[in-house]
Amino acid sequence: MKTTTAVHPPALLQSEREPRSLKPSSLKENNLEHGENLNRVLSKDYKASANFFKSDKIFCNYLKNELSPGGNDYMQDKLERQGREAATRMDALSLSADKYGPELVKRNALGETIDEIRFHPSYNELLSIAVQSEMFRVKWEPGLRKRFAGETQRLGFSAGYLYGMSEMGQYCPLCMTDGVARLIDIFAEDEDKDRLLKHIYTDDVNKFHDLNIKQLLCQYCRLPAQYLTCWFSKDFYLRWNIGRIILRDEM
Repeated sequence: MKTTTAVHPPALLQSEREPRSLKPSSLKENNLEHGENLNRVLSKDYKASANFFKSDKIFCNYLKNELSPGGNDYMQDKLERQGREAATRMDALSLSADKYGPELVKRNALGETIDEIRFHPSYNELLSIAVQSEMFRVKWEPGLRKRFAGETQRLGFSAGYLYGMSEMGQYCPLCMTDGVARLIDIFAEDEDKDRLLKHIYTDDVNKFHDLNIKQLLCQYCRLPAQYLTCWFSKDFYLRWNIGRIILRDEM
């Protein structure tokens, strides 16, 4: 009968059994002796940008080469303001808006159903900055669309590019709003275009409506949400399941 002998690993030295560690106080004292911050990520001599637009020389050169002189001149003050906001105020606003998300208020103090969505003030501040950048206005306001025909997308997204450097959470629904504006422009009747687009290209944040597709059909086309069936084919049809087609065409 063949026997086997179990092979055991050699005994570890005391220094090998437990990794050497320093007490937090020792680490802190050691770092303080060298004048270092315990949680330092960047070097002490780093310089933060005060304006993401002015400090991005490649982006500035790109716009100079790709935009018309008139379009570039028109956007300069908007981009400088947006670049400054993104490099300074927006970072703190973004953190607050992310931490304190939208709140659904189901009922008021009297028990009446109100279904109100309340946003943190930081969210509203970020929205105001987006409207002031004219990322939508330069694309959808009739006079500006005609004036800058052929380059409105570059003009609008140049402001969005700077906005997204600091805040992407809100830039996503803002882009969806831009997509809704395109749907309205392509599919809606002239009367509805006049009624709806002005709430997207406005420069007054109190009149601005950030929309998605369901809100567009339910709130503005007066269709009850419970009756809505909306689907998207590769040819992009939007239909109601109650038989009436309000927006129909091929893109």
